[in-house]
Amino acid sequence: MVRNREEEEYDEEINNLTPREVEAASASVKSKGRTDPFLVVCKCFRVITSSTAILCIAVNVLSAIRSFKERSDELERRREELEAVLIAERDGA
Repeated sequence: MVRNREEEEYDEEINNLTPREVEAASASVKSKGRTDPFLVVCKCFRVITSSTAILCIAVNVLSAIRSFKERSDELERRREELEAVLIAERDGA
């Protein structure tokens, strides 16, 4: 590939830039550029995924509380049945 004089001068200018000038140039390029659509989609999926995870945790906690309450009611009922049997045996029934 044949390089013309303008390309060579451009390369020379770039190679002679100070680090501060490079940083300023890259900042101006970044601020002018649009956001990448792929990154926007990834951010959306990140929000959806984290929201779903939080929702799953909440549902699991509520399910555990509900299960514990139902289990407590069942244990209370069995305790009462056992007391009734013990009282019946004590009374000689």
